[in-house]
Amino acid sequence: MSELASHWEALRKQRVIDRKHAALKRMKEEKERQEREFAEEEYRRACILREQEDQRKQELSNQIKSGSKTAIKKSYRDRERTIQRLQEEREWHDEMIRHMDKKERQDIYTDMMRDHKHKSKVLRDHGIYRGDPKFFIDPQYA
Repeated sequence: MSELASHWEALRKQRVIDRKHAALKRMKEEKERQEREFAEEEYRRACILREQEDQRKQELSNQIKSGSKTAIKKSYRDRERTIQRLQEEREWHDEMIRHMDKKERQDIYTDMMRDHKHKSKVLRDHGIYRGDPKFFIDPQYA
């Protein structure tokens, strides 16, 4: 290879390397931009949640200070409705389990145990103890 040909080959290789570095730099800048946007969005979301919580606390303190019985009764009614809804969901769930045959219940139980063991291993790797499966798995499936 002549001197001139090797010179052109070296220039070509350098252009390839320069393009590679430019692409890596663009990718890094794009990743940083996305991370920055994500952080800003998370900060905005946290601010909105904090403002909503402060507003709820302010409303509650105003209700307590004003002695408004209707607002307190409304919160009790809402709580009672929520409890009633949860009880209905639990009854529906229990009814669905009662109508399952033994094989379906055993399949669900096996899947839940497999999932529990997997999560236990993941948490164990992080130094956290998951606990006994009887606390996580509904005994109706057994």
